[in-house]
Amino acid sequence: MYRIFECADRIGPNKNKFINTPYIYPAILRLFYGCGTRIGETVCLKIEDVNLSDGIITLHNSKNNVSRMLPLSDSLTTYLRKYDSRVDRSGNVYFFPALHRECYSPVTIRNTFRKLMAQAEIPLLPTGKYPRIHDLCHTFAVHSLEQPIEHGLDSYCSLPALSTYMGHLL
Repeated sequence: MYRIFECADRIGPNKNKFINTPYIYPAILRLFYGCGTRIGETVCLKIEDVNLSDGIITLHNSKNNVSRMLPLSDSLTTYLRKYDSRVDRSGNVYFFPALHRECYSPVTIRNTFRKLMAQAEIPLLPTGKYPRIHDLCHTFAVHSLEQPIEHGLDSYCSLPALSTYMGHLL
């Protein structure tokens, strides 16, 4: 992950000279990794859905048409505040604004993620493909289950909370 973040942090403006590109990808990837959000719910986040004062994002109509609020870690909140101060929205309502007042396309994010994987020298899977961007959501879930174990607790007891956090119905 460190190598992927390093490569994302080196992205420059895109071919359309879109000045936000160097800020968008590192922030989106950190949100996937740090909160376990899905690509569709992340790119559709609007400015009003991201409360950086309290460190909470609100996802509307995500998996199973459930809306939910997610707390951000202090470090991710700090990072997103820095991102927010740099990005130029020019009237765009999306937290991760694309050109023409639109949100980023999930396909664009996926394609860039694959390029970052190659730049970071992440090996292909036995299937001949790179891990998917959605695998960052799974990585978040695994890390979340490891935390109770590190504190001597039963991770099984945290499953209902994690399931709710990630938008799964019990």
